Amino acid sequence: MRDKVLSLILGLLIGVSMVQAKAENLRPIPGTTLSCSSCIQFCWETGLLDTASWVYFGTARGSSNLYNSGQLSGVHCITPCNLTRGTGDYVWMRVWTRNLLGWSYVDAWYGKSSCILTGHAIRSPERNTLLPCTSPVTFTWSGGVNVQQVRLKIGTSSGASDIFDSGSLPGSASSALVPIPIPAPKSILYATLQSTLASGAIVTDPALYYTAAPELSRLTAPAAGSQLTNSTAQFCWTAGCQVTARELTIGSSAGANDILQKPLVLSARCADVSGLPTDGRILYATLWSTINGAKQTSTCTFRAAQSQTGIQPTPPGPLSCTRATLSWSQENRDQCYWLYVGRTSGSADLVNTGSMGMTRQIVITGLPFNATIYVTLWRYKVGMGWSYKVYPYRTQ
Repeated sequence: MRDKVLSLILGLLIGVSMVQAKAENLRPIPGTTLSCSSCIQFCWETGLLDTASWVYFGTARGSSNLYNSGQLSGVHCITPCNLTRGTGDYVWMRVWTRNLLGWSYVDAWYGKSSCILTGHAIRSPERNTLLPCTSPVTFTWSGGVNVQQVRLKIGTSSGASDIFDSGSLPGSASSALVPIPIPAPKSILYATLQSTLASGAIVTDPALYYTAAPELSRLTAPAAGSQLTNSTAQFCWTAGCQVTARELTIGSSAGANDILQKPLVLSARCADVSGLPTDGRILYATLWSTINGAKQTSTCTFRAAQSQTGIQPTPPGPLSCTRATLSWSQENRDQCYWLYVGRTSGSADLVNTGSMGMTRQIVITGLPFNATIYVTLWRYKVGMGWSYKVYPYRTQ
């Protein structure tokens, strides 16, 4: 009796295993078209007595040239990638299952979408053009489909990366900041954009660029040859190209700095200058540009403002004989003043102030009534010594 029961149980087990000896309920549904997604999940169901599974994907029935899972235990879903990269219009799937009777399999096929796999293309800077003078330069790209990774290389030869190498970037990246050194004028630089596609293929987009020739900055204001209107003026200049430092000097001869020597902020394009002479002389403005460590110059000339009197009130007055106030403007390099007042030109028989330092105003009392007097204003200028000018006035 016991043997009959055991035989019946064994028969039932074998029957069950034979009823469901192969994987069922495959997902996605066989015969459907796979999407262009790089990774797709596949699932299946097995029998109660199945102990293992093994899955192939290939371009032909029963092949595993696209994917081979190896033996799986207790696993009923996998997520293979890049199945659409193979040739042909179909992807074949074979699901092996093992039970008491051994291994068995079921085959399924899937269609492939018209997956367009293209790499990114460089969009800016525009290829075959001069690169901007400023560094770093922003390179941008777009247009790729199913790009997994992207890499930008800049070099002095085709495909080289001796100038810049971004390394591996995500496929979603769209730009990179590239520091451009200062090579020889109009050197050729080669850009190579590599896109690694979902299929594993690497697509390159080459581009050619030229580095701009170094160019020194040049003064644009005040206009060359013009005359200033007062002792303050705004000086402006062009950016130049590959300029790393600037300096402005103003002097009485070309390249001289006896009036001004002023380092300039590199990013600035204008600077206000005060204390310029107002005697109408010719002034030489020199803009110094440092390029590749060497200084280059651009010089222009203009005429200083011409003060009509240099002193107030404007001669010949009149001045009040009881109380008169005289004042004068400061000129470049002034260090000290001295004032005479006399009845004859250049004399000091009425007033002799002595050294006044930088005081530029004086009150005079007790001048003769209804007379002609002469005011002599002395200026001591650094590096130039004493000079004077006489101004005649009438008193009342």
